[in-house]
Amino acid sequence: MNVERRASSLYKWNLPMENVWAIITKPDNIPIVGLIILLFFFTWITFKQAFENDKRTEQKRHQKGE
Repeated sequence: MNVERRASSLYKWNLPMENVWAIITKPDNIPIVGLIILLFFFTWITFKQAFENDKRTEQKRHQKGE
């Protein structure tokens, strides 16, 4: 019975994902999906560089004795 419950819950999760996949892979939506991926990528790069810059700024403050 427990295996049947798992299978039904996986099927319930898989069904909405099939619909999402069908929408995402339509030719009109592929550029939009690509833009969303690029948005997350460049946002990650921006935050990574900002945190590194903040660390460098803190190190300079401690070296100057502020």
